[in-house]
Parts: sequence; structure tokens; C-alpha cells
Amino acid sequence: AVVSTQSGHYGRGSTDCIVDAIKITLEENIARFGDKVVKQCDGTAMGPHHACSYADIAADLALDQKVMDENVNPFYSHVDDWSRFRDDIMCMWKGSVDELLAFNTWINNLHPRLKFTMEYSESTIVFLDLRLTKGGPMVLTQMYSKSSDTHAYLMPTSCHPTHVCRNIPKGVMKRVRRNCTEDTTCEEGFSEYKQHLLNRGYNGSLVDQAIEEARATPRDDLLGSVQKENETSQSQNQYPLVMKFYPRLPPMSKFIHQNLHVLGLT
Repeated sequence: AVVSTQSGHYGRGSTDCIVDAIKITLEENIARFGDKVVKQCDGTAMGPHHACSYADIAADLALDQKVMDENVNPFYSHVDDWSRFRDDIMCMWKGSVDELLAFNTWINNLHPRLKFTMEYSESTIVFLDLRLTKGGPMVLTQMYSKSSDTHAYLMPTSCHPTHVCRNIPKGVMKRVRRNCTEDTTCEEGFSEYKQHLLNRGYNGSLVDQAIEEARATPRDDLLGSVQKENETSQSQNQYPLVMKFYPRLPPMSKFIHQNLHVLGLT
């Protein structure tokens, strides 16, 4: 899978180097369980930086490309939309229920290590954090979360920069605004997720301010329908300064900007 992806973008030498590095991380994964030391022989471990990219590439090659190939997929004409995120897939189906069940059997035979379960409905389905409902000629969306979701947002008392906790309610409410097609479900989402934030200790007025900001933001902007102008960097020779946060440190950004002339002397 990696060789197939890399060969079209990089030279042979670069591809060999990348494949060798990935083989080491995949084939030399050692773990301890109690008094036993084991070595993983198949797939990728959970946690490595490359794990998600590797899984996506493998799934695209073994599944997506075959599903979307009319010469390979006997049910190709029934697949109106095929969207995958990691191991979650949403498919808009134009055929009958019997044909859908046959399609599920077909994809379960594409690869010996890829097995799928399926939930289907003629009116509403869930995908990731969305509930999708058929509304005439449209598909309506609203917020969805599993019953096991604890909504454990970072607590405002946590040792983080103040802007991090201050912006979490903004991000949450803008996600509600983006995910909800209709105003009624959006307002329900605002109320529900406000309570989740209050349960984590967030200030009510801060949450209300985030809701008002989300209401005032056009949904097309949040969906990425409006293209932002390209932002050009003032200098191509700027380097980021990355530091661990500690509340007793002085305001480093202010300190550095006040002394940029000193840095310019080096």
C-alpha cells in the first residue's frame, strides 16, 4: 500500500527509505503483557504517529478503490455516495435492501482481514458526530454523540494557557452550528452542549458569549464554502519558538517582541 502511494510522488530512493522505516515500526513492535513479551506480527499498533496514515492508505487500496471502480464492483450503480473516515463508512444507497445486504457480503470478501458490520435505515442514520435524516429532497443533519460519551472537555482549572480554555466553548458551539442544518436542532444543540460545558466548570457567561458568536457566524463560513484569501507570511525566514507551558513563566511572547532587535544582531 505504501509503495503504491509513494511511487507516484517521490523517487525510488525516497520510497525505499520510507518503506524500510515503516517496516521497522510495523515488524519490530514489542510489548509486555504480564510476564509475557510478545511481538506484533500483523497490522499496526495503536499509538504510533504513522498508524492512522498507514491504515488509511491500506484501506483505500483494499476497499475504497474497488468499491468506486465500476469494472470491479458489481453494485457500482447503486452507490450514490461513499465516504470513509478511518473505519467508519457512510454509504448513500440507491438500490433495494436485498441488494444492499448482498453488497455488504461482497465487501466482506474483498480482504481476509477487513470485516464490516452494517446498520441501515430508510429514514435516518448516524455517522461520526452527525445524525443524518431524510427530509424530502434534502439530507438534514444535527449533532449526535454516543450514550457512552462523557463530554470530558478540558477543565478550565487545568494548567494550560488561558486562551486555550477560553476558546474551547467557541470551538464546541461552532461545531454545533456547523453540524446542524436547521435552526431548531441548532438551538437544541446549543442548550445540550452548554450544559456539558457547565458540568465541566466553565463560566456560564463565557459559554453564552460563545453561543452568540456561533449564531452570528454564517454556516457557509464554518463549512468551508467561503474561500479565505491567502495569508502571506511577513518573512520566509521565521522560525517557531516552542516551549512547555508553565504558569510562573513571564509573558514570553511580549518579552521576545520587546527584544527582537537583540535577536537581529546574531
